[in-house]
Amino acid sequence: MTKFFFYTTIISLLLLSGCRQEEKELAFTAPEFRQTKHLEGKVLVDTFVMGLCYNMDCYKDYLLVSAYRGDRELLNFFDKNSGQHIKSILPIGRGAGEALSLKDFDLDHSTGKVMFYDIAGNKLTDFITDSVIANENAGAYIHSRNYPIYMYKVLQGNNSYIAEGGLKEGDKRLRLSIIENDSTICKYYTYPNVRIPGTDAKGIEPAYTYGSRIAISPDKKRLAYSTNYGAILEIFDLTPREITLNTIKGYYRPVYALNKNSIQSIPGETVWGFIDLYATDKYIYSIFSGSKNPKETKNIAVFDWKGNCLDLYTTDYQLEKICVDETNRKIYANGLDPNLETVIVSFDI
Repeated sequence: MTKFFFYTTIISLLLLSGCRQEEKELAFTAPEFRQTKHLEGKVLVDTFVMGLCYNMDCYKDYLLVSAYRGDRELLNFFDKNSGQHIKSILPIGRGAGEALSLKDFDLDHSTGKVMFYDIAGNKLTDFITDSVIANENAGAYIHSRNYPIYMYKVLQGNNSYIAEGGLKEGDKRLRLSIIENDSTICKYYTYPNVRIPGTDAKGIEPAYTYGSRIAISPDKKRLAYSTNYGAILEIFDLTPREITLNTIKGYYRPVYALNKNSIQSIPGETVWGFIDLYATDKYIYSIFSGSKNPKETKNIAVFDWKGNCLDLYTTDYQLEKICVDETNRKIYANGLDPNLETVIVSFDI
């Protein structure tokens, strides 16, 4: 009886300890960077008509840019040295070589393979960059198929896909999953424990549903996940079958108001955080605001894969999206110049 009571007590204490650890609320500390440096931008593209930029990346001598252009093609290729427009692909439509939407794409730098989920068309699409650039009939090299699993964004893993987002399953919303041969082999639901003043029991979930950024390291071993409302940075370890939280950093507490179908900022209270994310095997790069002014997007912050703040680069541009060529020490960005004209610029780092 005594032994039974002893073991029962120990187990209860362990369970309580585990519960307390899970319930511990994330603390927030404003970032402190080791150095701040101003970067002068070189304008590469300033005459190509583009609206809102959704994503960009660099591969070999190319810049890939997805942007809103009315009823024009969804993805554009530029020479990353001269800025010359090479070609545009993916006209809007449901046919071969077409897509209805392209907001986020993922580029595998080792193969040149691009993949994206067409949310409006419910299709998974991929192509090899070299093939679509080299051939006049690019559409013949673009492969699409109806896909049964809903997601916001797809990332290429090791012989698998990492999907961001998904439909609710009961009272839980899927955050991340690993998909192999169209079967989900790993699901990750947990959100950081953060109380949002003035909101209901949904807690932090809406900040990820309506304002998150995500990036995977080229070696497919780590993933960075951040918020736009406030500034939370999570770093996950990836294996072919597991997603494990390694580190979480809270820099600014998310503040927002809930409405029926989305969330909205509260002027004078909401601090904007990670506007965009880009990952290399060495570092995490971000357009980082840290301001209550939503137009203050001129800074590029660098973090290591432990979430530590490294360098802060200031620019003269309102930045939307970035990508990084560490080999040639270049950052490429889309945004607005001081005259509020849309441009693509490069920075030496």
